[in-house]
Amino acid sequence: MSEIKPSDFVHLKYEFADHIARVTLNRPEVRNALNARAYAELEAAFRHIQNDGDVRCVVLTGTDPAFCSGEDVKQMMTGPAREQSQARLTAVRPRLTPAAEAVLACDRPIIAAVNGVAVGWGMELTLFADIRIASDKAQFGEIFIKRGLVTDVGGMMILPRIVGPQKAAELLFTGDVIGAAEAARIGLVSRTVPHDQLLNEAMELAGRIAVNAPLALRFLKEGMRRAAAQDVAEFGSWVSGTLGRLFQTEDHKEGVASFLEKRAPHFKGRLRWPCFSTPRGSMPSFRLRGRRAKPSPLTWVSPPRRWLSCGRTNANSSRTRCWPLQGFLAQRRKKLPITRAYRRPSPKCRQARAKWRPSSRKSTAA
Repeated sequence: MSEIKPSDFVHLKYEFADHIARVTLNRPEVRNALNARAYAELEAAFRHIQNDGDVRCVVLTGTDPAFCSGEDVKQMMTGPAREQSQARLTAVRPRLTPAAEAVLACDRPIIAAVNGVAVGWGMELTLFADIRIASDKAQFGEIFIKRGLVTDVGGMMILPRIVGPQKAAELLFTGDVIGAAEAARIGLVSRTVPHDQLLNEAMELAGRIAVNAPLALRFLKEGMRRAAAQDVAEFGSWVSGTLGRLFQTEDHKEGVASFLEKRAPHFKGRLRWPCFSTPRGSMPSFRLRGRRAKPSPLTWVSPPRRWLSCGRTNANSSRTRCWPLQGFLAQRRKKLPITRAYRRPSPKCRQARAKWRPSSRKSTAA
């Protein structure tokens, strides 16, 4: 879907004139929320811009009444698109969101003309721009925490550089939505203008940029990116992997359900088993209660040395060689009751090990 041509766009409008490309999100019936097709078209638009040498500046906006209200929850989090997203996020080395990667990789100056609500991934999109101009109707919010998720790279990498770590933390941790005046006060946008003048202001600024040397513009943007000195691809991989895990939590399920049911969420901080992968070389801990050993879903530890072979079951066998859990597993195979011997080696076990160790040293030396 990344090979979509601008002439085939359904949810985006692409216009080009006087070295300025204008990209308009065009799903006004859902406040320009992004579904899988809209994501693919957004990626394709910026790939096209990057390959078009005539483009010198980009203006990104939305069809009224909103800039972008984030992801289309009904399609992206509950429909078939969720499985595709999960496959990408749970890969061994997950990639940065393809649309975000395309926008961030674009070396032309990008102006976001924020004409209304920009929340969730909509606010992320404004953060990917170099300059943000807001109408007096604009609103901004990193509401990922309300869905039990973390932000994309914009919220954690770019937002703290713009408004400072403390204000960024407040916006990220609370999920508060702020208006245009507050956004201008904290420096999130460069200016606010009356709603009916927004597009004219953005295009006028883009025209002043586009008359300058195009190669110098591209190198200036690349220099500013290098000055940040943070590997976006590596950090994006971490973000995608984290989202892949958080998508499996009960909190995320509750966040989506509360949104669809139009009620306040009730988060419990609980994982849906299995969620996190097993660290290499580790095993699940066991709760020694009764005859059954039940794995603990949230605790992963190396096998304790106290679970060494012991007791009359195998004290005189080769399993006396202190392999972790061998005595425990032998008892489980024979369906014998679990005794305290497996929490602390019995005297008989200690004697057997003491007899075995000197002989093993001699055999090794020989």
